[in-house]
Amino acid sequence: ATLSLFGQNWKYDFERKGYPDIDIWHADSIASINVYRSVVYSTLFRKIPTLKGDLLYHVVLNDKHQKAEIIKYYPGSGDVGSRYVFDYSPDCLVKISMLKTNGKIKYSWVFKNGMLMAETSYGAKQAKADEWTYTYIRDSLIENVIKHDQKNKVEYKLHYTYDSLYRLVESKEYKNNSLIQISKCFYDSNGRLKELWFYPLHTNVLSF
Repeated sequence: ATLSLFGQNWKYDFERKGYPDIDIWHADSIASINVYRSVVYSTLFRKIPTLKGDLLYHVVLNDKHQKAEIIKYYPGSGDVGSRYVFDYSPDCLVKISMLKTNGKIKYSWVFKNGMLMAETSYGAKQAKADEWTYTYIRDSLIENVIKHDQKNKVEYKLHYTYDSLYRLVESKEYKNNSLIQISKCFYDSNGRLKELWFYPLHTNVLSF
């Protein structure tokens, strides 16, 4: 919610999307899973679907019953759109790579203990186009969101500050090392959000 409210990832990266987050429960005896698009019927003519619909994803599990690969298909044509390959390391790091049909990496995500640590996009020659990195406090609260360009220069930074109760009190947004916006949160005596201040260019106050 914090990233959705204050983060600017989508401002500069409209094309990037997350990998398919398909949860698998009690998968100890499952080798693979197919996910189909549901068939939608009019409310006036309720019927039980006789077909599975279009195949959207094929999920392959490894010998430890973890997701090893997700293959995404284009609905209708059935052609392979992209593949998501999962790599696991002993120190709780998980890397997910999105491969195009030619096998080249388009995006990758790195998680540690379920927390997103980095996401990277790649150019046609597999060179790094840009990279977003994330740091946390208390292993749960986002502290910094930083975008690096292909030369590892910081293009964008978002920094969050919390009070002693770990409530968000301030965020600072930088672009090319210049501070462009500050947001501040104020709470009432019951700990409920009271006001949001945004400045510069103009001081905007939202009261609750």
